[in-house]
Amino acid sequence: MRRNPSMMTDLMMRQIESHFGPDVTEQDKADLRAAYAEFRTALNQRRVNREGVQKLQLTLSANRSNQINREQVLQLTRDFRAAANPAPNPSPGQTTSPSPVPTSSP
Repeated sequence: MRRNPSMMTDLMMRQIESHFGPDVTEQDKADLRAAYAEFRTALNQRRVNREGVQKLQLTLSANRSNQINREQVLQLTRDFRAAANPAPNPSPGQTTSPSPVPTSSP
């Protein structure tokens, strides 16, 4: 029997939603749900960013209380988005260089 990864993450999301702290706003909740929807789509398309998933796991494992506070919701929102939208890698031979730092004239 093949496991459905979305089923497990849906369960995780229900757990998060059932433990929102009193400082979590409706906008925070909406942003988290939108970020989760992006993540779920990426997960089903098998294009999630492994480092982003590890950040999610770290954020969730760091919670020692029974509540998810606003800062944790904001972090989870960032983590879901990072996992769903991996940064593009430069093509082989292509490098990225920092922008030049302006200097003041004498």
